Formats: sequence, C-alpha cells, structure tokens
Amino acid sequence: MRCIFGFGFTLWFLTFFPLLGAVIIPFLPKGRDRLVKWVALLATILPLVAAVKLFLLFDRSSGALQFVEGPFPWIP
Repeated sequence: MRCIFGFGFTLWFLTFFPLLGAVIIPFLPKGRDRLVKWVALLATILPLVAAVKLFLLFDRSSGALQFVEGPFPWIP
C-alpha cells in the first residue's frame, strides 16, 4: 500500500478537494471574477497533479491493490 502524500488521504484529496473549492466560490465577494477563477484553478490543478503522480506511480505488473487507504476500524 502506497500513498503519494505519505499521510493516507490521497483518494480523499482527489475526490473532495475540488468540491471544497466549489463550496468556497459562492462565498467570495461579488465582482471579483479574477479571484473566482484563481480559486477554481487551484481547486482543480492540485488534484490533477496528484492524479498524474498516481498514474506515474502505478505498477502495471502488480495484480495487487495499489494506493489503498485504511484499514478503517468501522469497515468490517
């Protein structure tokens, strides 16, 4: 099991970081179009970089699960 950040939240980051950006954008001041664009860009570029890194680290010769997060005590 590997994680590209070393903390174990890679899949969480890829899934929910863009959603976090989408939640923040409506609360930005009106008329600040450039700020909205920068927040949207940041909320999408960072997960894209992480996804590309995951793709490059993927071992095609292995049949085992890769980049698994957990184990979590609440999942039997």
